Amino acid sequence: MKKILAILLAMVMTFGLLTGCNKSQPDKPNDDNSDIVIGVVVNNLEHVFFNRIKAGMEEKAAELGVTLKLIDGAGDSAVQMAAVQDFIAAGVDAIAVAWCNTDGSGSIVELANHANIPFFCFDVSADGGEVVSTIHTDNYEGGRMAAEYCLKNILTDGTGSCIIIPYEEVESCRNRAQGFIDYMAKNAPEMKVDQIASFSGNREIAYNAFQDALTARGAENIDFVFGVGDDAVLGAITACEEANVEIPMIGLDGNPEAERNVAAGGMFKADVAQAAHDIGTITIETIMSHLNGQSVDADILVAPKMITPENADPNA
Repeated sequence: MKKILAILLAMVMTFGLLTGCNKSQPDKPNDDNSDIVIGVVVNNLEHVFFNRIKAGMEEKAAELGVTLKLIDGAGDSAVQMAAVQDFIAAGVDAIAVAWCNTDGSGSIVELANHANIPFFCFDVSADGGEVVSTIHTDNYEGGRMAAEYCLKNILTDGTGSCIIIPYEEVESCRNRAQGFIDYMAKNAPEMKVDQIASFSGNREIAYNAFQDALTARGAENIDFVFGVGDDAVLGAITACEEANVEIPMIGLDGNPEAERNVAAGGMFKADVAQAAHDIGTITIETIMSHLNGQSVDADILVAPKMITPENADPNA
């Protein structure tokens, strides 16, 4: 793989010398964006989250009059890398990617760097290379919001036992768990907070992990559950239903199924929703600001929103 990337890098360096020199300094006018082309590669359009990002991007691109070429990575890093290489060869004005796997992503970013094509990331950043900006959810804040809602509305006396269903393989989800832990430690020092096995983004794994937790701990010793992803909570709810027990839970994502559950009442008490549409619009706005010569932040955090029974859409 390294040998292939080295060959590609050499090719792109040559290509950049021939065609990319004028991209190092943005020179597109603000009032005419018709010739600007932005190449975008999303993680996986099977997920509602990335469809919402896509919609935000398309709306903002249409508003600004730029051409958006969007590729579905289909959860396959090889597909994503090939798409980026195609965008480099086509000489697009900017590239933005939401990686499904960051391993080796920095090498691909470097190919764009050598072609003088500005590179942006959204949702998650690359593991190397020069990225102009990464636009993503403030995941730590999302965990903090879940803990705050729990103390204000569920475990109001500041005591009890909380279980976190983590996703250890993904940094953003680790940040969600840490936000929850830190808020509880500061505001409810007598609260017991434990993490069980990682659900790895899979509802069935969450179901099995929470079944094990119920068996090992007993439902009477679990007062609250925070799932760092909606599927973690939905899997845990199924395990509780089969065991004929009820435990209040909060998730983090804002997927439609989760919102419907919150609206219906029951164990899913609230959901911290990622502002996916906003991530899409802000990504395009940030790219255009950079192309127009304006300074942009390297790390752009998009605040999540709380979905509660009062504002949840039962028809989401």
